[in-house]
This record gives sequence, C-alpha cells and structure tokens, in this order.
Amino acid sequence: MRGKTHAVVGVATALFVTQVSGIDNIGIAVTAGMIGGLFPDVDCKNSNGSKILKAVVAGTAVIGLVTAALSNLISGISLEEFVSYKPFIGFIGLLVLAIVGTRQSHRMFTHSIEFIAATGFFAFMFGNTFGVALVAGEISHVILDLFNKKDVKLSILFNVKACFNLCKSDGAFSNFLTALGTLVIVAYPVLVNFI
Repeated sequence: MRGKTHAVVGVATALFVTQVSGIDNIGIAVTAGMIGGLFPDVDCKNSNGSKILKAVVAGTAVIGLVTAALSNLISGISLEEFVSYKPFIGFIGLLVLAIVGTRQSHRMFTHSIEFIAATGFFAFMFGNTFGVALVAGEISHVILDLFNKKDVKLSILFNVKACFNLCKSDGAFSNFLTALGTLVIVAYPVLVNFI
C-alpha cells in the first residue's frame, strides 16, 4: 500500500482501538497511529512514508536534545535524572529501532511481530494511549501489506512469511482503504460526542 494509505488507516485504527475522547488524547492517538502506520516502512529507502518518518525522527531528535539541554539549564535537573526519565528511554529505544530498520530488507524485520513488540515496549514509555495507538498503527500496516503480492515476514524467530496475493500496493484497493480510513477519522469526533 502507499504511504498515505498506511498513515490514514493507522490513524483510523488507532482511534477505533483506543476510543479516546478529549482533544489532547485524540491528538496523541492520531500522532501515534500515524507514526505506527508508517514506521514499518522505515526499511523502504524510497517511500514517501519512509522519507517523512526519517524527517520526523531527525527533527524530533534535534528538538529532544535541545529541549533536554534547555530543561537541564533551566530546572537544574541532573543528567542522571533526565536519562532515567521513561519517555527519554522510550525515545532512544524507538530511535535505535528506526536506525536498525533502515538497514533491513523491505517487509522483513520491521514487519515482524518481534519488531512490533519491541516498538510497543518503548512506545508504552510515553503512556498507554501512545503505546496502544502506535502498536495499532503498526499492526494495521502489516495486515494491509499481507494483501499485496509480496511476502511479509511475520516472525523472524520462527521464520514465518505470508502473502494473500490479492492486490497491487498502489491500486484501487489502496484508494478504497484511504477513503474509508479518512471517513473514519472525520466521523470519529462526531461519533465520540454522540455515543
């Protein structure tokens, strides 16, 4: 599937699974769902999703380091206290996994249950909503890729590959899923307020 399909379906899946309310929690679910929807394609050198994700990771790394330095200066937090802060550990873990993922073959390690478990472990350090939404986005990504005509390595440890061989990654099915995901995203705030 295309990057925009993975991003939109990742967000829609995250909203559906987390069922959050309130603008702050919806924002967290949308952000994490989009990251999760794109994250498995960090192994794809030329995809728009990979380029966007790499830019987000690089930008976040710079912003995180600057924020850490300023926070240290302003509040007097020691480096030991900052490094033991869970979101910092989660960020470093996700950054390492992204770097490792860029050096893998497409639809192998970054599409496996082991990769999803590792990213989930670090994502939950940002909070439950972020963790659930990111993992939901990643799982939606892998499920969508199963419909394509190329194998997806579902497990590295058990050497499990699968492919439904039902559609092209850039065909009508991808467009349909993008439209359906967009409908869910647009309807979600309305449904939350009336249900």
